Amino acid sequence: MHLAGAGLVLGAALALVVTRRLAELSFTNSAMGNGSKLLPGSAADPLIYAAAASFLCAVAGVAAFIPARRAASIEPMQALRIE
Repeated sequence: MHLAGAGLVLGAALALVVTRRLAELSFTNSAMGNGSKLLPGSAADPLIYAAAASFLCAVAGVAAFIPARRAASIEPMQALRIE
């Protein structure tokens, strides 16, 4: 889970930088009209970041839980005999 946390921190920082750079792009003479934005809202919407971070934490938790549950179901003496 420490690796997932480090990935979330680095990913969030990189995402903030990239979204700010994309928000600076000007779409003045595009098919959407003069001066229109690509997407409405803020470039760094905290709700989007919180939803993405919680989804990634849930995926990391499930990815850690499934092998741990499987390993916990094996008898220790049986695992040692196989080794």
